[in-house]
Amino acid sequence: MTLLMTLILWSCTAPNKEPAHPFIGACKLTKSTHVYVDTTIVRTGFKYSTYKLFTASRFAFGFMSSDTTLIGGGGIYTYDEDSCSETIKYHEVPRIARKVLKFNKKIEGDTWYHSGTIIREVGEVQLEKIWVKVK
Repeated sequence: MTLLMTLILWSCTAPNKEPAHPFIGACKLTKSTHVYVDTTIVRTGFKYSTYKLFTASRFAFGFMSSDTTLIGGGGIYTYDEDSCSETIKYHEVPRIARKVLKFNKKIEGDTWYHSGTIIREVGEVQLEKIWVKVK
């Protein structure tokens, strides 16, 4: 029994081999750019705030897309010095669930810049997002 308890405690406190995500907690989206084949949409000064929450291995996000519609999802992520990979485990749009999104990242103080390409029904879309840590 003592050995079992020791192993359980060790597994809970074993150091994570990946770098700690500096945005564990909450961050708020401050700028979003979507680059389509024929147009670019840049959003700032959102009517509704978008938040992303991080634990050591999981994330969740949510925002209102209108006065009555909540968009949300989440899953697991990996994080290293240059990139962040998100595996969507749940989303209100079923076709988005199970997608893996890979982003390049750069962190400057409390600001996190990430960019990557996703495949949508209209083709490839380049995303660029700026998140700020909520204190």
